[in-house]
Amino acid sequence: MVKYKTVIKPVPEKYEELAPERVRYMLRGNKMHAIEAQEEDGRRIGMLAYSYSDKTAELIWIYVLPPERSRGTGSALMEKFFSKIQGFEFLYADLIVTDESAPLQSFLMAYRFRFQKDISYMFLKGAGELKRSQLLERPAIAQDCESLKDISIECFREIMTGFGLEPKVYDTEYLDLDLSSLHRDKKGNVNGILLVNRYGRKLVEPVLLRAKADDMTIEIKLLKSSLYLLDKLGSGASVYVKCISAQSGALIDMVLEDTHPIRVMHGICRG
Repeated sequence: MVKYKTVIKPVPEKYEELAPERVRYMLRGNKMHAIEAQEEDGRRIGMLAYSYSDKTAELIWIYVLPPERSRGTGSALMEKFFSKIQGFEFLYADLIVTDESAPLQSFLMAYRFRFQKDISYMFLKGAGELKRSQLLERPAIAQDCESLKDISIECFREIMTGFGLEPKVYDTEYLDLDLSSLHRDKKGNVNGILLVNRYGRKLVEPVLLRAKADDMTIEIKLLKSSLYLLDKLGSGASVYVKCISAQSGALIDMVLEDTHPIRVMHGICRG
């Protein structure tokens, strides 16, 4: 008989057989939970990891040992998971791309998850770790950059038009002007812009990183500014930095120390 146990603060080292290293690293974040499937002798045969913040829940990982599959263990884990997150407005699943991604995607789609086609790149860092990064040890945001929080919507749309972009595409309910930033030259002209979406307290997503003449120096300054602003929020929790662009991912890898991209497919459960 299989028993199911909810673990509020999972110990990553216990799941070496059930989760890859990058998932175990994610389990160190705040508000991470696990549901274990155990045999009567206590042996773990499956697990589901999830997190929640405010009104948002996220399925991080689900896995059942191959010899133990086709016994309903995965379905039981999902049922336990849904019972835990009743009442949440948003439910996401970032499916980590592995050799088993295709069958797992089909499994989750049976629970009304729908996945985008684009592969994203995810980085996980604790907000406290940002302060210790040598690239971020500065008393203010990067030189010549400023937050968009004090800029009017009309000015924002003018800036977007100046880059030849349609402002309404990026003017969404998830756009966080506190974390978005722009770069000006000494004459006050806007040379670069970074727009950041934020979902709850844990997930931030650079949705637009643009610099005139494709100046990488400006792009790095913009990313450093946003990360500084994120650190100033003082949440103390682990955060995800997600980007669809491989180029942006490479830049983030340069700005944040000791990170490696995790390839994911973003899924949303519509209920």
